[in-house]
Amino acid sequence: MINDEHTARQVCEGILDSLVGLPFGLGVASVRLDTDSEPGLAFEPTSVEITLAIDRESAVVRWNLALPQLDAVVDLANQVQDALAESRAGWGAQIPRCSVHGHPLEPRVVDGVAVWACPLGYADAMIPIR
Repeated sequence: MINDEHTARQVCEGILDSLVGLPFGLGVASVRLDTDSEPGLAFEPTSVEITLAIDRESAVVRWNLALPQLDAVVDLANQVQDALAESRAGWGAQIPRCSVHGHPLEPRVVDGVAVWACPLGYADAMIPIR
């Protein structure tokens, strides 16, 4: 899969789709190749900047082009989770919530698949990241 803006949008939308049942609006507002560099320096982009629309707020997360695909998915899911936790709409919520314990699930790779997983290891609480 090519690491570009299209891939970053698809992956981010998959992460957002895995967060079902939220009581507020959530979506991808914009995606752009991060082309910020120092004047006069050769530059190769290392990330794609994704602006999330969280209810009436926005937050920026980044798709890391230097990481292997699954690691980049987990990294992006982690950033999305942090952005939600720091937003007014998601403040104090456990997103996504562990169905067994009520604490937040964490993104990780399990058997070659990116998932939201219970940090205590309960497989029944696992949610695939699409």
